[in-house]
Amino acid sequence: MDIGLARALTSRRTLLSVAALTAAIMLWIPANALIQTLYPDRPIVPDIVFTLTPEIPWLAYITDPLIVVSMGLYLWYALRVDRRRLPFYIFAIAALYFARSPLMILTPLGRPTGNADSYGILEFTGLLQHGMFPSGHQMLASIAYFLIDGSKAPRARRIVGAAAILQGVALLLSRGHYSIDVVGGALVAWFIAERLSRIKDRFDLLSPPRT
Repeated sequence: MDIGLARALTSRRTLLSVAALTAAIMLWIPANALIQTLYPDRPIVPDIVFTLTPEIPWLAYITDPLIVVSMGLYLWYALRVDRRRLPFYIFAIAALYFARSPLMILTPLGRPTGNADSYGILEFTGLLQHGMFPSGHQMLASIAYFLIDGSKAPRARRIVGAAAILQGVALLLSRGHYSIDVVGGALVAWFIAERLSRIKDRFDLLSPPRT
């Protein structure tokens, strides 16, 4: 049984998930500002991956297009393939960012290229990302891979899997994140996907509300 797009988008469960996502994103603003306020002289630390690989700055500009690919296919999957559980896919992204804000202020490190540097498309907005761990780019790329079911959408899963790998490589070679940030982003995404998948049916729009 399927559910109509309009009903899925306007469902109370979907709207609550969107509200959670909005709150999670907004939480980033004070967390990001707190890092700069408390630790304006954050140190830049060694990374063995940086030592062993060349720096390729222009790769910074492909990290955001890769996110567009990952999130585009993720939303396509949620809206077309598993629409009845649309709130689950939205809330999974919210959970990532609820986790990221407190994690990134625990041990603030300097941006590998300098604390005053923007990165990727942020260079054109003037916004600065002060939190390094975990990588938001890698979290988003990874959650798409972990939550798209390969048996239902094998081509989409292969594409997002390749995008996740390319994302990590581009982040490291462009010095956008330390290697621990990339690994941490993938691990946080795996943890959220694993935990939320256990209660996935609670987000099913065709199941009766829990009392």
